[in-house]
Amino acid sequence: MKIILASASPRRKELLFTIVPEFDVLTSGAKEVTALLPWRTVLLNATAKNLDLQTDADIVVSADTGVFLGWKFYGKPRTEEEAFKMLKRLDGRTHSVWTGVTVRYVAGGRQHLISRAVRSRVKLHFGSDDAIKAYIATGSPMDKAGAYGIQDDISSVCKGSLTNVIGLPVEETRALMTRAIAAINADKEAKC
Repeated sequence: MKIILASASPRRKELLFTIVPEFDVLTSGAKEVTALLPWRTVLLNATAKNLDLQTDADIVVSADTGVFLGWKFYGKPRTEEEAFKMLKRLDGRTHSVWTGVTVRYVAGGRQHLISRAVRSRVKLHFGSDDAIKAYIATGSPMDKAGAYGIQDDISSVCKGSLTNVIGLPVEETRALMTRAIAAINADKEAKC
């Protein structure tokens, strides 16, 4: 069975390896939206990334993670100054991390899309501007939504999935993929 991960994120790749041992990686050029409700934002982006890829794979997995303080979206920072502003705003405040996951598969002669949005609550623990600047100097914030990675030991999950905050909620992704694989296998059996 050919599986594609539609993401260049090394963290998503590591997490998907915990579900399936073999898959290929392709990146999407889909344009992201940010002006919607949190769960709609990540679901629409995950689906757009998935549909952007033209492939003959049996299953395509895509995801989009966003950090939200209230309704304010915090994506990947473009500059160190932007990273500082994000981290300063989020520091010490409980906020939401949403990840949308979309799985596309072919069964019964047509494409199917199944999706799920997952929310976790997180609180950052910097405590000072100097600590934020030192973290930014590591370079870690520049490729992460909200300008931080939970694996960098500067935050804690107050409620929800740790893997969701990293970028791919493993339990929910496994459930979506199990459903897709079952449908593909049932379709193959019906053709025999």
